[in-house]
Amino acid sequence: SLVRNKEWFYLKKYVIELWDNLAELCNDFREEVQLKAGEFSKALSSVSIKFCDKSENSSNEAVVVLINWLLKSGIVNSSIQIRTVTIQTLEKIVTICDSSALR
Repeated sequence: SLVRNKEWFYLKKYVIELWDNLAELCNDFREEVQLKAGEFSKALSSVSIKFCDKSENSSNEAVVVLINWLLKSGIVNSSIQIRTVTIQTLEKIVTICDSSALR
């Protein structure tokens, strides 16, 4: 659990940049780029969910930062792939996070 919070501390400045990069990749017109973006989206979603898992003593900051990006940028993205992974990630984060982080 301490490791998870430490990971968030060091990675928080990069997480939103990674989500932004994923959105760009998913909006690329080349099929091979979109396929790789699909693999990347699964990994980034998984890591993001773990940062928010209350059983891992997650950071409420992680919940706020990630949900903020997902609601403001992910869900309105022109790429169906990003919108889909956004909804799936949001659903899992809301289910596993500490509810006090949602207030």
